[in-house]
Amino acid sequence: MLAVDLPVLAERVLPKLAAAGLRRAPRPGGTLRETLGLPRPANRFAAATATA
Repeated sequence: MLAVDLPVLAERVLPKLAAAGLRRAPRPGGTLRETLGLPRPANRFAAATATA
């Protein structure tokens, strides 16, 4: 349940991740993808427009 789990994550898990250097603070205006360091997915329409 989110109402139970979210406070536990915020109070117990996130501080430990930050102390271990495993959590970076999000940049203002940054996306979740950038914060997590995930690459952008391939555009599934790019091949369709290149051959059309």
